[in-house]
Amino acid sequence: MFKRSSFSFAPGSSGWLRKDGEKVIWMELFLRGGNAWERFGQPKVNQIVTYTKLESL
Repeated sequence: MFKRSSFSFAPGSSGWLRKDGEKVIWMELFLRGGNAWERFGQPKVNQIVTYTKLESL
């Protein structure tokens, strides 16, 4: 459960199997109760993004 205004980075519901059998899964970024696209400066479709994993908050 995420509180309002929390970010979530999780596997999306879309995907498919490649010819070699490997599953392709998209990752999605959500902003509960908000708009992640606006919060991240309205990135373009297919724009590459990077992130850093935090060990603790």
